[in-house]
Amino acid sequence: MFSGKKVLLIVTGGIAAYKMPQLVRLLIKAGAEVKVVMTANATAFVTAKTLATVSQNPVYGDDYLTENQTELSHLDLPLWADLVIVAPVTANTIAKIAMGMADNLATTAVLASDKPVYLFPAMNDVMYRQHATQRNLYQLKESGFQVFAPEVGPLAEGYEAKGRLPEPETIVKLVGEAYYRFSHPQVLAGKQVIVTAGGTQEAIDPVRYISNRSSGKMGTELANAASLLGATVTLVTTRPEVQPLPGIDVVSVMTVSQLQEAVESRFATADVVIMAAAPSDFRVAKPATQKIKKVAGQDELTLQLVKNPDILAGLGQHKKRQFVAGFAAETESLQVNAAKKLNAKNVDLIVANQVGQPTSGFNSNNNAGTMFFKDGQVIELPLMTKSQMALKIVQEIGERLQ
Repeated sequence: MFSGKKVLLIVTGGIAAYKMPQLVRLLIKAGAEVKVVMTANATAFVTAKTLATVSQNPVYGDDYLTENQTELSHLDLPLWADLVIVAPVTANTIAKIAMGMADNLATTAVLASDKPVYLFPAMNDVMYRQHATQRNLYQLKESGFQVFAPEVGPLAEGYEAKGRLPEPETIVKLVGEAYYRFSHPQVLAGKQVIVTAGGTQEAIDPVRYISNRSSGKMGTELANAASLLGATVTLVTTRPEVQPLPGIDVVSVMTVSQLQEAVESRFATADVVIMAAAPSDFRVAKPATQKIKKVAGQDELTLQLVKNPDILAGLGQHKKRQFVAGFAAETESLQVNAAKKLNAKNVDLIVANQVGQPTSGFNSNNNAGTMFFKDGQVIELPLMTKSQMALKIVQEIGERLQ
């Protein structure tokens, strides 16, 4: 989400400033170019040389302004940037920005920016809870700044409370998601989207079950993508431990019957349903109530299986205005089988992917496939991360709803 983006990082004088070299490294790893502004107090916690080294750019401070009179760094930097991150931002700097003060390069750069500004307060918990601080934060939110609340955790004072700066990995994730929403048309705004994820489990006995290799990652990324593009999202999943973005409603299920009930009960109000789960085709007719034991002399065990309902076909049969998409994991004849599934199930889209590939598919963070639309359009999805693939799929769906 940061590929080719220019990030201005403003560091103020809190102990959490020591985390900023790692934040810079992660932003650069994600594809961003980073320039850093530091307040004088920030240099007490992390050196300008360290941040210059990791960013491969000069670090800007008030002394830079006095030594370079012909340059307008307070204007050049916000004009250069695509987005601004202020982390950690102290109560002092929060108050200055809220009041419109511009008494150093950091506050001047913020006030001179018309780009999205993301603030990460970090301070003592009592200071954070003070009415004045909360009033200032409220004022900043009302003025269009995006403020991310501090976490609960160990503070410099030696106890745990709310005031801790999130870890750099979390900051990158939060800002990446927020900036994506800002910079991309919200093609699913006002839409209700249901996404399913993970492989179902059908009991054999209280210990064993029939399942498959689906990790739930692809479905969860599709739910994330729909949320990033403005939708209200319900994720029906067998793998709730694969956590989606905040704000997504998670419904945990285990069996095909539970999956069917969760989807069908919400189908009437849905605009889009993406069936990325891997439901078991069959279930045991009569699961044992006790663990099945090995019996001396018995070398075979026969299980009677019965067919599970085809949830996707049922949705295709009853859909009216809904856009319904399904997935097809194939081991052969991908295009032929996907086309058959598209027509037989009366859906709007089938995303087909070849399983058994060493670089993609089940349990991998990468995937590849082909999108087959009802109108005949075919879109190839080359190997990419599941997050990137999900965004591509959901963007294509969103454009067809316009």
